[in-house]
Amino acid sequence: MLCREFYNSIIPVMFRSLNAYSAFRNKCTEENFNTKQSLKSWSAAECIHHLLVTEKSYFPQLESLISENTETDRGLAPFRKTFFGTIMLFSVSPAPRFKLKAPSVFKPETSVTHSLSLLDDYETHNSSVIKLFENASNLDLSELKIHSPATDRIKYNLGETFMIIFNHRLRHIAQAERALSYREGLKK
Repeated sequence: MLCREFYNSIIPVMFRSLNAYSAFRNKCTEENFNTKQSLKSWSAAECIHHLLVTEKSYFPQLESLISENTETDRGLAPFRKTFFGTIMLFSVSPAPRFKLKAPSVFKPETSVTHSLSLLDDYETHNSSVIKLFENASNLDLSELKIHSPATDRIKYNLGETFMIIFNHRLRHIAQAERALSYREGLKK
């Protein structure tokens, strides 16, 4: 598979995450946004906050990597997966086979009540992610590597990074939907 083909395989995942978010956003109210199923679970607001914190931690590396690598037509290079990228993609898949604890650096503040303006912040941030993704379209997604924001010991490539981001979104938007649904179930 070429880098261009891998890039094209990310696009439907990105659109699924955008559509899932749009459907989720339409269900959010001030009343249900901070509701938790239990003391140990996250509210919809905490899920969105987690996505913001996690994705923003990638930004310094992504912006630097993409702006410094202006060589185009690298989309024809072969795409090679990395060991850690493959593991990360498996662990953040939208249909989790098991629960993972978020690294402490990515955990939302559970004592904070968020307003719906957090959704506006997320949408502004989302525009920046999409712009970075578009700017990476002709780069060698396999050769360019970043460190995991959680630890410098883990590296994966640029293509896997975007796939991780969009799959991670799907996972936590589904979790946020479940939190909203729980509140609706309480009303009945």
